Amino acid sequence: MKKTDSESLNTDDSTEVALKNMTKHLMDIVGVMVVYLDKTGVVVFINKKGMEILGRSAEDIIGKNWFDAFIPAPSRTDAKMIFDHLLTSSDELLGHYEIPVTCWGGAERLIRWRNKPFTENGQITGLLYSGEDITDHVAALEALRQSETRYRLVHNTAFDAIIVANGDDVVVDCNPSAERIFGYAPGALKGTPLIDLMPPEYRERHTDARKRFLSTGHSTAQGKLLELQGLKKNGLVFPIELVLSNFRLAGEVYFTGTIRDMTEKRNAARDKEALQVSLAQSQKMEAIGRLAGGIAHDFNNVLTVIRGYTELAGDETPPESPVQARLKEVLHSITLASNLTRQLLLFSRGQTAQVMPIDINKAVMNILKMIERVIGEGITVTTELEDGLWTVTGDEGAIEQVVMNIAVNAKDAMPDGGTLTISTQNVTISKEEAASSLEAHTGDAVRITITDTGLGMDKDVLDRVFEPFFSTKGADKGTGLGLSVVYTIIKKHHGWLTVKSEVGRGTQFMVYLPVQPLHAKGMDEEGAVRT
Repeated sequence: MKKTDSESLNTDDSTEVALKNMTKHLMDIVGVMVVYLDKTGVVVFINKKGMEILGRSAEDIIGKNWFDAFIPAPSRTDAKMIFDHLLTSSDELLGHYEIPVTCWGGAERLIRWRNKPFTENGQITGLLYSGEDITDHVAALEALRQSETRYRLVHNTAFDAIIVANGDDVVVDCNPSAERIFGYAPGALKGTPLIDLMPPEYRERHTDARKRFLSTGHSTAQGKLLELQGLKKNGLVFPIELVLSNFRLAGEVYFTGTIRDMTEKRNAARDKEALQVSLAQSQKMEAIGRLAGGIAHDFNNVLTVIRGYTELAGDETPPESPVQARLKEVLHSITLASNLTRQLLLFSRGQTAQVMPIDINKAVMNILKMIERVIGEGITVTTELEDGLWTVTGDEGAIEQVVMNIAVNAKDAMPDGGTLTISTQNVTISKEEAASSLEAHTGDAVRITITDTGLGMDKDVLDRVFEPFFSTKGADKGTGLGLSVVYTIIKKHHGWLTVKSEVGRGTQFMVYLPVQPLHAKGMDEEGAVRT
């Protein structure tokens, strides 16, 4: 049956209403904001998503100027510029752009917009906006960026090496510490087979373990602290601590190794062990020193008695008697024994002596009478002591021993008599002067010069003069320790010695003691010089 005109009109009207309702429903279910503005920028329509984003009802939005009411002031100029461009060009703005909107309470949401001019009868009547709320997406991207930055900062500044290898056992990532520890140039470690970082004896076991894990997921090494060895690029094997783990990314297995170079720690452990051995030796020597000191003290008392009775016997014996010569030999032997006991007492006292400021002139004068008594009447002892001598810091008894040992050595070099001169002087060592001796250093020092007019030494003897147990005397005339003890004491005082000698022209010892306070090296905790 053919429809009448009235019926056709009703059908068209109902179809148009249905389409409008469908359009409204579509606008309400889409996941983006849809806004229609007239040519003046006033809101004519907004969908349900738009109202949710703005946090307002349709009554609060429709009829208001979109830019003044819902665009933040800093973005308003750009938004109006785009709006004016579309109204005049009648072209759709290609691509997307991002401009925020102001929501209820003043909060802002970032929207990614697309626009399209709306026309009727060929005339632009307004603009249709669709906008996606990307606020949370942008925040997530920023959080991810910051997380990546934090990871990279931790990764790049970590003291330990961090190496990431793929399932094919190739390094795909590493931090600068890994390059430093294994001796690779920046960027050169990536792409290196992992087995290149381990000594040959580990490689087969490592490869088998990797294959077993990839096939079974079982590992006996991961998650544990392993003490192994690494291989530097230059071929040097060094101790490491390693912790292994794994992760999956995009279906692929990756292995992470955190590695610590244990070289310094192992060296420190060896040094500690050596120090403990040294301490035990020092304690043993201290006990020996105390024992020697006690024996020397008692022995000295016995010598005093023997000397006294020998001198009385000499007084009671006629001068022409042959017994006098024998008594003089006894007294000479007593003198030698006294010198030995004095050395033992100095050694034992050195174990507990306190480091303190020393007046070198006073120390020389204190021991001068003993030197004169020991070296005998055939040798003249003179002194040239500078006034105003600087004070040095050290063990006064040890310094006295230095002077005594050099003097005794000079006595043996002057069998027919001669002159022994002891002088002191303030000196400042320049760079040029310090360069002349490997052990010398610049700065202020007190110099003790001991010169004899004895036999002198040739170059071979001079080169060995401070060697322990080296002596040019007979086997029964010296131990060869006197000058080696001198060298040890001066070194412990951070000083140095020089020796000048020529055969037939005597010998000169110069002892340099720094003026600045001494520090721990060569001293015990109480400052005692350990001899």
